[in-house]
Amino acid sequence: MDKRARQGVERFRRAAARTGDALSQAAGRATEQAGAWGRAAGQAGQAASQVAGQVVGHAARAADAARSALPGGIRSGQEFEGTLFQRRLATALATRPHARSLGTNVLGASLLRTGLSLGWRRKRTLEREGFDTTVAPGGVLDADELIHVHGRRLPNIIRSATGLIRRQQDKELRPIDSGSTTGSLRRVTVSETDRQRGAVDWDRLCLDTDAGRDDNQHIDVLVAPIGRDGAEYASDMSLLLPAWLPPQAAQALVARPDRPTVRLHLLGEGWVSVDDGARFRLYEGVPHAMCGSLVMTSGRATRAELWISDRDNIGPDVIDFLGEVLGDLIELSAL
Repeated sequence: MDKRARQGVERFRRAAARTGDALSQAAGRATEQAGAWGRAAGQAGQAASQVAGQVVGHAARAADAARSALPGGIRSGQEFEGTLFQRRLATALATRPHARSLGTNVLGASLLRTGLSLGWRRKRTLEREGFDTTVAPGGVLDADELIHVHGRRLPNIIRSATGLIRRQQDKELRPIDSGSTTGSLRRVTVSETDRQRGAVDWDRLCLDTDAGRDDNQHIDVLVAPIGRDGAEYASDMSLLLPAWLPPQAAQALVARPDRPTVRLHLLGEGWVSVDDGARFRLYEGVPHAMCGSLVMTSGRATRAELWISDRDNIGPDVIDFLGEVLGDLIELSAL
């Protein structure tokens, strides 16, 4: 073999070697890419399972806690008995959580739904004028105030009651009405079959909020007047506050003659708050089964707004998952 032929064979061998190396590298990259996509798919399934478990778990726990407030609980086919307020409460607890669109479930209380409204105007109104005194039925409730109270003020006070601020019992504190929220107030009409069993129509406040916690949640609230008759009132209040209030809290309800209507917030875990619109006070050791807020006029409850259920919105989990997938894609593009 002459010199030129040997050089040609050597160039062919080097080219073949380079081709083999390139193919090996490509195969390696393909394997890594397949593994990354496999991990991403696994993370997607895991995230979806976690989201579903969280949504069902929160709703189930809230419903169980609410049902335990009524003597004997609620069972399918059982008659709805008691005062009108108690029948409304029983009806609300027996009603399945309403369906929600994927858009509201994902967006929740994000700025895409709430806009730039942060509640500052409503907060100033509450500081100057106090709370709405309307008692349904017979009057039009202030839905914006209800959304502000349950979507901003109450979640933030609940967080305060679980933090270091709980040491400041019976001291005037200024509310922090931060967070985004949106919602609506609607009448829920029962079927004729359920009406014959004693069920009654009820008003449901639905809202999404990110206040007081690190993620979005959807809250359903029963809005109902409390019985005015002496016996009905006593029966309703014994259900809501079995041991009534400590003297300091009862006194705080009537501490401002210029503002007879205040709110008694039920914060859970034995904590309550007396809120006059501008300032609130915390009190411990008040047993109650349900979170929410009672409208109090001259020390007497006129309306109850009780949290029937709360469900996590899936928006934060979806965003976290998409961030992980984007990170995997960036790593793949760098290979």
